[in-house]
This record gives sequence, structure tokens and C-alpha cells, in this order.
Amino acid sequence: MLRMGRPRKPPQFDNPLSALIAEHVEAGLTRYFGKYRTRTLQIEALATRASVGEETIRRMLVGEGSPSVDNLESVAKAMGADAATFLKPPEDSVKDSTKSQGKHGGAALERHREKSVRQGGLA
Repeated sequence: MLRMGRPRKPPQFDNPLSALIAEHVEAGLTRYFGKYRTRTLQIEALATRASVGEETIRRMLVGEGSPSVDNLESVAKAMGADAATFLKPPEDSVKDSTKSQGKHGGAALERHREKSVRQGGLA
């Protein structure tokens, strides 16, 4: 199938917090906005509901920059959560049987933790 639109950037998580946020946003897109046909429509719907820009959502998904607390809170609230939920691993914060680890299955966060431990940091 031919895909139209902007090519997806591979996630570049500089810190574990951006990886957690990306996993939560990805899971929320699938869970709450999965009825929309395309990813673009899912992002548009979330951005509209959260009253933030679409580019803000896209940056959260690929780990670019750091979202403001206000934007993080707005996006979390649009998905029926609070901002503190986005600071915990998805397996701890999603309580029903439709748990989602996002499209990366938590692998990005795990790679970051392993790299941090190898470099002598705290995971």
C-alpha cells in the first residue's frame, strides 16, 4: 500500500522521560483515536481535544524537545489521565486489559536504561 504524507522520523530518545511520554502518547493514539483511518487524523483529533498543536504531538512521539508541563497535562487530560501518569512506565499506569506498550514495545526505554547503566548512570 502506498503511504502518502510526511515520512515518519525514527524516535530519538535523549532521556527516559521522552521515551515514557512517547509510549503513553502512542498508546493513547491507538486506544482512544484508533477509530480514525490514518495516523494524521489520529494526531489531529488528539491535538484538537488537547488544544495543542499537531506538531507538539508529533514531537512527543519522536522524542524531540521537552514538552511544557501545560502541554503534557493537556494531552494527558485528553486521554483521560493526568500528567503524573505519563511519568510512570505504561505497565504501571494502564490498569485495564488493553495495555499497550506503544509501537516500540518499551524497547526504546529499555535501551536507554541499559545505555545509562553501562555509562555509570542511574537507570
